[in-house]
Amino acid sequence: MSDSGLTSLSVGSDSTFLKRVSFDTFDNKDASDFSLTLKSKHKDYTYTRRSRTFLCGTDQNDYSEFALEWLIDELVDDGDEVVCLRVVDKDSKISSDVALQERQYRHEAQNLLDQIIEKNEDDKTISIILEFAVGKVHETIQRMVGYFYGLFGILLLSPGLTYQPPPP
Repeated sequence: MSDSGLTSLSVGSDSTFLKRVSFDTFDNKDASDFSLTLKSKHKDYTYTRRSRTFLCGTDQNDYSEFALEWLIDELVDDGDEVVCLRVVDKDSKISSDVALQERQYRHEAQNLLDQIIEKNEDDKTISIILEFAVGKVHETIQRMVGYFYGLFGILLLSPGLTYQPPPP
């Protein structure tokens, strides 16, 4: 169900990012949440008390690409963590039984993680978490933000993705 250990993850000819422990409940029918979590960090990344965590909701639209690039280029510094959330609708092709059997979702998620890493053109020493979750977009965003609530420095959502903060 999970991959463990640290291994080099090559992006192009570079292997500056290390693969971290991953979690996969995407095809576990008994799980309460269906998601795949992929984690990668720059080889020199160190979490400190000054580290910040950013959430960026992403989908397959150009504005999501722009939001993620802007986040990494303009806001993120060495030592920060970026959590990218991609929500897949329950009725989508990628979450169908055939796709689950062939584990296509894992390939799509790994490709997305590789694209996110490539956006770190300034070689910032950051940690990246990709949450690839199945569900209704609004409900899943609410649940994930609730899960990470208190960790975020800034919450950045693409147009069309909204967040309702929890009551005080």
